[in-house]
Amino acid sequence: MLKKMNKTKKNNLITYAMVILAFVIMQTLISAGSISSLLQGLMVPLCTYIILAVSLNLVVGILGELSLGHAGFMCVGAFTSAFFSKCTRDVIASDGLRFFLALLIGIVTAAIFGMLIGMSIGFALGQPLFNNMAAGMASGTCIGMAIGSFIDCIKKQ
Repeated sequence: MLKKMNKTKKNNLITYAMVILAFVIMQTLISAGSISSLLQGLMVPLCTYIILAVSLNLVVGILGELSLGHAGFMCVGAFTSAFFSKCTRDVIASDGLRFFLALLIGIVTAAIFGMLIGMSIGFALGQPLFNNMAAGMASGTCIGMAIGSFIDCIKKQ
């Protein structure tokens, strides 16, 4: 069966199998009590960084786009998702449903922000590559600063 598959499909299946195997091993070690609470707590940011690295690889490595504002749009999606989850904590009882809806809302919000900024740069500047990179970096910085200021205002109240 594996000999008849093309190379890409075979590599994808091997990757999926490795991820599932790593998940099963970690769950077994956690349920057996072999993993400390520190490592369990570190698994969330580690998995988040892995997702960010893979998404950046898709944009830069596979698509060939140099996107300096990538983190800004991820920040918009993550903040929107977290804000939705917090606001609907008492309304939607199911954690799985709330997570799925928050994920969809975060994706849509980040996509809308990306399209708005991309279209405005394209129409205003005629799409030269350097201008797109500079505007992407500037928009990512502005988004991060705006969300940081918003969080500071919330903490002070």
